Amino acid sequence: GLDEVGRGPLAGPLAVGAVVLPPEPAVEGLNDSKQLKAEVRERIALEVKQVAVAWTVEYVEAADIDAAGMTASLVTAFRHALAHIEAAGVRPDVVLLDGNPLRLDDREVNVVKGDCRCASIAAASIVAKVERDALMCRYAEDYPEYGFDSCKGYASPAHIEAIKRFGLTPLHRATFCTAFTQPTLF
Repeated sequence: GLDEVGRGPLAGPLAVGAVVLPPEPAVEGLNDSKQLKAEVRERIALEVKQVAVAWTVEYVEAADIDAAGMTASLVTAFRHALAHIEAAGVRPDVVLLDGNPLRLDDREVNVVKGDCRCASIAAASIVAKVERDALMCRYAEDYPEYGFDSCKGYASPAHIEAIKRFGLTPLHRATFCTAFTQPTLF
């Protein structure tokens, strides 16, 4: 199962999780990461990492997203995640992908709303979200004025105000921030 998190933030990387689950034991509580409270996500992510046959989280940094665009960044990250899983000696029969077709692999099967319908996609969503959120909290130590520990790089009012006041960091996706960085006529 593969899923992405961090597609929409103004700052921070795109994260793609890939998880291969065993038939047993079942991980209780798997669901779309956005539907779970942070403490529940963290508990489930830990359990997924313990029971998974293989797992990884791959990142595409902001500058690369600006350069290549989101669709190309998604394809790159999904391919890297699959390659990492296969480099660990696991060759999945099927590659379950949340959402619309990306045609990244002949084994690709797309599951709309897969993060709430398919255990391995949900697990990938949760692991990627927990890993990306932790990374954004570490970035908050370097850039405390932006509140990355609370907004995780999304366009909260406080984050937008920080951009207007302090400008962009190397973590920002400049192409996502033009509405807040261009001068106005009024």
